[in-house]
Amino acid sequence: MFASRLAVAVVLVAACGEAPCPRMMARADHRGAARACALAFERTGDLQAGVWAAEAHLAMGQHERAAAIAEKLGQGPRAADARRLLGRATLAMGQLHRGRAMLEDSLQLQLARGDHAGAYAAAAALVTNLWIHNDFDEALRFAEIARDEAQSSGAPGLHARSLIALGSVFHAIGDSERALAAYTQASAKLPSTASLDLADVLLRRGVLLLSERQYAVARPLLEQGRGLAAKAGAHELVLAAEVNLADIALAHGDFDVAASHLQRAEAAWRAGGDPSPSQGVLLNRAILARRQGDPATAATALAALAATSPPPEVAWIVAQERGHLARDGDDLEAAERAYLEAIDIVERMWRDESPEELRAPFFEDRWEPYLSLFSLRLQQKDARAAWALSLIHI
Repeated sequence: MFASRLAVAVVLVAACGEAPCPRMMARADHRGAARACALAFERTGDLQAGVWAAEAHLAMGQHERAAAIAEKLGQGPRAADARRLLGRATLAMGQLHRGRAMLEDSLQLQLARGDHAGAYAAAAALVTNLWIHNDFDEALRFAEIARDEAQSSGAPGLHARSLIALGSVFHAIGDSERALAAYTQASAKLPSTASLDLADVLLRRGVLLLSERQYAVARPLLEQGRGLAAKAGAHELVLAAEVNLADIALAHGDFDVAASHLQRAEAAWRAGGDPSPSQGVLLNRAILARRQGDPATAATALAALAATSPPPEVAWIVAQERGHLARDGDDLEAAERAYLEAIDIVERMWRDESPEELRAPFFEDRWEPYLSLFSLRLQQKDARAAWALSLIHI
């Protein structure tokens, strides 16, 4: 999720004056905020400064530093925030069970206190992680909790962000109608000054339309969202816009345009301060190289992507791309193994992680490896196996 706390930070700037820490948080200057807020926390014990310092480090991918600051917030009045921040940091470091437990603890503490905004923040963090790991049933449950708590908080900005998160879950499981409805509701609740959230919802609408191959409608939404994100210095949103604009260029065979978008995406990723490679950039570089007839570069990018331990939603595409590379190289047996691997990942996601009532649209959005295997078996002159595949998966 790309939800921003800019609106909250702006309000706090007015309350706290022009101190460097809140001022830097208000303009999403994460590097400056990490230094200034950590210093304020150490010198004065200001708990809000500690929370901001941890959030700034999280935004830059400095998860161990964020966790260390969250630990110092301790068991005092910001214990629920400490657990939320520590949960996010430990999840980012691969400690899945501990991270989720921390976030659920934070949620329960906030619910017990009647802190609707805090409960929203904890539930929203759980939605993000569950969505990334394709646990859509649980993601949907926590997205609904986040929406209800945000609505109860009386803050239109939080309510809008909760609707964006809910829409993202519906989109991931293939329910485009409900996703678009949630995004539309979110847009209506956002003031014109909420640049980051407006950029976020524009990008999500663009990605949804892109997934439905409505490129002419998707492109201006992505470009508008990119412009708002760039003005606000939101590198992660610029990255998302450029990667998806590269997808559109690839769909049209505009390889030079796609390469230009990917260069800008990499620049945005580096500017964000995260030292790990961008999965979206690596995947698109692999697709671009394959389509340009450079299998070695494509294979290198796929290997680098696989080394990042991608979630299932990315892993099946990696397997499929490896199948395409093998097929292009006339290694039909390797291509079949790769396509079958992609299908296996999709079907495990479908069985285990998609809400029962939404399994059909989920499956339809991940149909490509079946088509690839069907086509391959026809190429192998195995029409009987191709027909059997079509019967099994109708």
